[in-house]
Amino acid sequence: MSAPAPEQVQAEIEELRRLVDKVRPRSFFGDDNRACIEAQIVVLSQPIRTAEGCEELYEGYVLDCALSARDWMTGDLADDEETPAQSWQCLVQ
Repeated sequence: MSAPAPEQVQAEIEELRRLVDKVRPRSFFGDDNRACIEAQIVVLSQPIRTAEGCEELYEGYVLDCALSARDWMTGDLADDEETPAQSWQCLVQ
């Protein structure tokens, strides 16, 4: 997948902001879904382009979500993987 255009990144940030209060607060395992979305917004907004940059700010499940957003933004996701916002659609209440 190629890296998204700046307007696509902005649209993704706006969609994540729309979703943050609509997803289940916690995963089945007790992880904070909303903290994950907030981390993705930060990564896409700043932007944090390195894994090390994400690792300095986050850990665990939140780090995985932040890295996923970074991978999408840098074009490192596979073509069949969802955007960060698409990945949360199944948890919308």
